[in-house]
Amino acid sequence: MPAYGFITTGYEFLFLKLERTENDPEKFVYGQSYSLIIDREDDLYRVVRILKKLRDLAIAHSAK
Repeated sequence: MPAYGFITTGYEFLFLKLERTENDPEKFVYGQSYSLIIDREDDLYRVVRILKKLRDLAIAHSAK
């Protein structure tokens, strides 16, 4: 099961994913960077949607 990370400066957001396999025990996958400073209308909504998905994964994992 992958591990997820979240880095923020308060205005910029970056999501990380750590996948472990036999060939590559620690492989980081960087997601798209999101910014509230640059005028991209839906970045905040995308960040909230991703955080909700991570929350749902954490809840599902803790219920096991």
